[in-house]
Amino acid sequence: MNVTLLSSPSEQPISDERVAEWCRIDTGQDAATIQMLVFSALALVESYLNKTLMQTTFRGQTECRASSYDLPRVPVYDVMSVKVDGVALVRGTDWKVCGDRVVLTALPDACPVIEWIAGFHDVPPNVSNAIALLVSALYDNRTTIDPMTVKAVEWLCAPHRRVTL
Repeated sequence: MNVTLLSSPSEQPISDERVAEWCRIDTGQDAATIQMLVFSALALVESYLNKTLMQTTFRGQTECRASSYDLPRVPVYDVMSVKVDGVALVRGTDWKVCGDRVVLTALPDACPVIEWIAGFHDVPPNVSNAIALLVSALYDNRTTIDPMTVKAVEWLCAPHRRVTL
């Protein structure tokens, strides 16, 4: 599936005040650096989890006709539309959502386009703590991350990690 980002999250997974507290700096100081580090930590954590943390909208152009499609960006918060040749299929009649998969009731005539929102409604507290820990480590030492910090982040994120078998 070819995936296109339609809209980015409008907020961060962790507040500026909380990041400043973890980094032990005054709120507003080094704001641009802190935002860059939060973005980097978010990317690292999302990569480790194989999940989208903040609600983000995607469009996926499927590459084949099938009766079901696993959506590659998860967790699926909502599926907004499924279209075949520009015509919207009816939710509940033509398709339904089963976990992170869209299931069609009949094989489509062409490859469908699916639009969905992926991400948590609320980022789990231990995951936002992992992001704060990474930001603090990166702020304190911008060249390397201590292996114990990496282990702590993995431990905090482990309950939410998506592993493909």
